[in-house]
Amino acid sequence: MRNLPLLSIAITSIALTACSSVQITPQTGQRVIYDHGNAIVVGVKKNGDKAGVGMQGVGEYGGGRVSFGVLYHNKTKSACDFSLANITATNAKGQKLRIYSGEELEREARTRAAIAAACIAMGQGAQSFAAAQPTYTSGSGGYSGYTPYGSYSGSYYGSATTYNPAQQVAANQAIQANTTSQLNSVANGLNQVLGSISQVLARTTVPPDKFLEGMVIVKKSSVINFKVLANGEEVPFTFLVK
Repeated sequence: MRNLPLLSIAITSIALTACSSVQITPQTGQRVIYDHGNAIVVGVKKNGDKAGVGMQGVGEYGGGRVSFGVLYHNKTKSACDFSLANITATNAKGQKLRIYSGEELEREARTRAAIAAACIAMGQGAQSFAAAQPTYTSGSGGYSGYTPYGSYSGSYYGSATTYNPAQQVAANQAIQANTTSQLNSVANGLNQVLGSISQVLARTTVPPDKFLEGMVIVKKSSVINFKVLANGEEVPFTFLVK
């Protein structure tokens, strides 16, 4: 929560893929303000003396989802709870769009990281097995000749198995180093995602005249209509997503 001089949002892009074009479409009575070049829709409510709400389109989150920023200002003299439960989203046909909680996104991120780590471990095992295999060599040939007692001829074939322990150790060390690097990359990526997910809006008690800001991740649609329940009144927002 922050005590801001203006109804504006300082949004940090979280876990974003290629950014969608999110177009703001202010509704009757709404206005657009700018915070460091970022356009923010400010909702207008009949009981505007009790709460202020603003929303901002951020971009694609990945997995067919879009991220938005929301800001809630509690103008009452009592503390109020605000969370994702205060927000609903529908498409142009009025069909409800799923909004993802931070817990859902965290489970998804941890599952993907676990699968990636398992695949890396399986790859290491396969590579180590191949490196431990002996080297096989073989040879063949023929011979012939002539003596006073007659001519002779024949053929031969031979094979041998050789081991090179030093070569196997070097190969395993290289495999282990590569595996460790890949696992570290997965772990670092997970930590970054978890850090960004912490910005997703979660239930918070907002003291009087304080602000709460957070991210809202919703299923992607060409038209997204939000309704934000703030201190007993719904504030509508509409965004066009390309």
